[in-house]
Amino acid sequence: MGYLNKTTQVLDAILTTKGRELLAKGDGSFNITKFALGDDEIDYTLWNPGHPSGSDYYGAVLENMPILEAVTNESSVMKFKILADTTHLQGSPDPTQMAYLSGIEDQVNNGISLSFNQTGNDGRGTRTAVTINPTTENLKQTETYSYTLLNTNMAFLYLNGDETDSGGFNSESRTKFRSSQTITTREKGDTINIKCKAISSTISPAKTTLIVRGRTSGVTASITVTVTSAS
Repeated sequence: MGYLNKTTQVLDAILTTKGRELLAKGDGSFNITKFALGDDEIDYTLWNPGHPSGSDYYGAVLENMPILEAVTNESSVMKFKILADTTHLQGSPDPTQMAYLSGIEDQVNNGISLSFNQTGNDGRGTRTAVTINPTTENLKQTETYSYTLLNTNMAFLYLNGDETDSGGFNSESRTKFRSSQTITTREKGDTINIKCKAISSTISPAKTTLIVRGRTSGVTASITVTVTSAS
């Protein structure tokens, strides 16, 4: 895998063996009827609405990033397609709008702030928690969500206010290497909570990312999580 030279090329394609066979026939049997879009390479936290040069430069960093060459292994790229199909959208089979997440706009734009206070709670310290409860717009039906927290050394996820429903990630023990946690809502009305763990003031503030994904629509959102420690 390499990078494309964007000064001369912005699109790259690789045909499968079957595709090359059909193209070689030259009889019109090579006919692309479907395609999928993905944004695996894009880190949307680099979108900068506070750029001093104005709105034309909000995406300057993203636009200047290199583009990867085409890859045929779908387990490496395009795992989460932007729009897998349109049957789940309102207005199907001819929808006019894509699905998007609402209810978490403030958390997406401003992040989630959690704090650990070493005093109180009989010397065990106190920890703050926040609820994440998105809904999906332009969807025919309600959907469940998956949540992935990239660093469980500083926080953990749990379902419906029950800290024991966290897959064991509520433990204060640390892993040598950063460990992620994925938790999925089971039915309509389920909520996800995120709670900070005890962290040292020497690494405060610590940051990680929470990724929210609709399991039917495939729509995603990234939320920056910041944990601070106070004595």
